[in-house]
Amino acid sequence: MNVNQDIIAFKYAHAFYNLYGDDLSEQDFWYIRSAASSLKYVPGVLFFLTLVGIEMDTRKKMIQLLLKKLKLPETFLRLIELLMQHKRIGLLPQVLHACVDIYQEKNRALLFTMTTPIPVSSDDDKKEIESFLQRLSGCHILAEYTIDKKLIAGMRALNKNYLWEYSIESKMWSITNSLV
Repeated sequence: MNVNQDIIAFKYAHAFYNLYGDDLSEQDFWYIRSAASSLKYVPGVLFFLTLVGIEMDTRKKMIQLLLKKLKLPETFLRLIELLMQHKRIGLLPQVLHACVDIYQEKNRALLFTMTTPIPVSSDDDKKEIESFLQRLSGCHILAEYTIDKKLIAGMRALNKNYLWEYSIESKMWSITNSLV
């Protein structure tokens, strides 16, 4: 994508967020994020909305099915219709990504990917990890958990701007660098 399309997508997202942002929950954040990724990797889904000769009622039904499948709130119906009307439906994945960014900015939230060698199954453990990062950053933490068997006895918290790691690998790396 070029820079102009990203700017246009951000403007659509900002306009949408100004109208409906107060109605979005944290659960909606996760659904929007998932939908943005899904549509980015399966762009053909949006192609059917651009076909000529399909009546508007049929398009609305297709959009409602898409919203239901992606678990997006009904408020996104207006956004999709507007993008179709402006012949910019292909920007929907970028608009959704921009909505995710705006949600984080407006709610002072940071999205972290937490990587551990074993699953973190206890909600208490997750809350403790997230409250630790919240104390460090001063922001609300949105966390997704992944497993990396190569990470030895520790944890890595990665954000697009921050990295916090406490593991044997990171200790070995710092020892190696201090000896060089």
